[in-house]
Parts: sequence; C-alpha cells; structure tokens
Amino acid sequence: MIRTQDKVVKKEAPEVFRLIQMYMSDRKAKSPQMQVALEIVQKGWSIIELRDEIYMQLCRQTTENPKE
Repeated sequence: MIRTQDKVVKKEAPEVFRLIQMYMSDRKAKSPQMQVALEIVQKGWSIIELRDEIYMQLCRQTTENPKE
C-alpha cells in the first residue's frame, strides 16, 4: 500500500497481508489465530520499515469490511 523502493518491504508486504487475512478469518490458516498475530507483530518488530505498511493494511482490513 505504501510506496517504497525497499525490496524487503515490497517482498514482505503481501505476506503480511495474507497473515492479516488469516487473523481476520478471511483466509484459512494452518496455525492458531494467536500464532498468526504473533507472526504479524514479529515482522513489524524486525523490519521497522514494514510497520507503516502493517498499520495501513490493518486499517483497511478493519474498516467497512463486514463479516458475511
């Protein structure tokens, strides 16, 4: 979602989005929900540049996204 030239952020952003979808139960997860949440936090903790991306994805995923 954010524009960046950082190759690590570009590579990790789609993976984080899949993790967020798993946490929100929009995608099947093989791991328990708390494990998925921990993975999201760990990625944000280890890759500082990814934190803004995670924030934007969480905002977008939780805004006007009704559960069917």
